[in-house]
Amino acid sequence: MNTKVLFWALFFLQIFVLLAIAISYYPQGVWVDQEILYALHETSNPLLDKFASFFTNLGIYGATTPILLLLSLVLAYQQKWRYLLYVAITSLGSVALTYETKSLFSRIRPHLWQSSYPWLNSFSFPSGHALSSMILVMILATVSWHSKWRILVIILGSIFVILIAWTRMYLGVHYPSDILGGWSLAIAWSLLVQAVILSVTENRNTILKNE
Repeated sequence: MNTKVLFWALFFLQIFVLLAIAISYYPQGVWVDQEILYALHETSNPLLDKFASFFTNLGIYGATTPILLLLSLVLAYQQKWRYLLYVAITSLGSVALTYETKSLFSRIRPHLWQSSYPWLNSFSFPSGHALSSMILVMILATVSWHSKWRILVIILGSIFVILIAWTRMYLGVHYPSDILGGWSLAIAWSLLVQAVILSVTENRNTILKNE
C-alpha cells in the first residue's frame, strides 16, 4: 500500500476524530465557533444574502453531483476503469459517511439569529456541503494529477471549496468546526480509497508480470 498516501489519510482522519471529540463536549460551539459566525453575520446585506443562498446550492446538487456524473461518463467512455472505480467508491462512500456521521454525533445546527434562509432539520456535524465540495475537488485533482490541468483544478477547486464553506457559515447553518470536520473527513476518505485502489492494482500488475 502507498504509505505516503495512507499517512496523510490517517493524519486527516485524526483531525476529524479530534474535532468530533471536541464537539461532543461543546456542541454549541468549539473554540471561536460562535464568534466567527457573529463576525460573518455583521457583514450581511441583501446582495450577499442572495449570492450565498444561490451559491450554497452548488455544494451538492447544483454542481458537485452533476460534475461527478459527467466525469464518470467521460471516464467510462475512455475506459479508464481504475479512475472510474475511484470516483464511484469515493463519491458514493462520502454520501454514506455524511449520513452516518451526522446521525452518530447528532449536533444541532446553530440558531444564533433570525434568517430568511430556510431552517434545516438535519444535523450539523460534519457539514455535508463542505464534505461534498471537498470530495469533488479531491477527485478532480486526483484524476488530473498527471495532466497540464492540475494547477488550474487545484486553484479553482480551492476557491470553490472556500466559497461553499463561507456560504454555510454566512447563512448561519453550520459552525466553523462543522466545516473543518467535513473537509478533514473528505480528504481522509478520498486518500484512503486512493491508497487501497493503488495497492490492489499495483499488486495485480505485479502478479501478472510474474506469471
